[in-house]
Amino acid sequence: MQQFVTTTFCNCKKKGVTNMPITKDLLIHWWHYYGHNVYSLAELEEFEKVIDTYGADKVFEVAVVNYFLFGNGSPDIMLISIRKGIVNELFESLPDISSLGEKELTLYNKFHQDLLQQIQDSFQNP
Repeated sequence: MQQFVTTTFCNCKKKGVTNMPITKDLLIHWWHYYGHNVYSLAELEEFEKVIDTYGADKVFEVAVVNYFLFGNGSPDIMLISIRKGIVNELFESLPDISSLGEKELTLYNKFHQDLLQQIQDSFQNP
């Protein structure tokens, strides 16, 4: 029997922190608060393994690209990749940030900072 997580509450808040690094806790908060689909406990655990495997910064790149392309920072693309067993392919499809031109890098950095600020704000002020 599959267990489903339907709550949007994450008890990993850290009040009073103003400039947080991208951590596993922050990404789990992103997963809970910004996702639009119901997911199972097993899928949450798989997401935690993805963070452990690829690192928090690389997982956040997925969020930034999704934010850039679709206007939201939803983790739904990650959930779909987990469900379809194509997580590796998702990471392989990410753009090489180091090869971006100056204009593209400036735009990427803007989206990165905007999304990070939104997630940090909601993490600190549930």
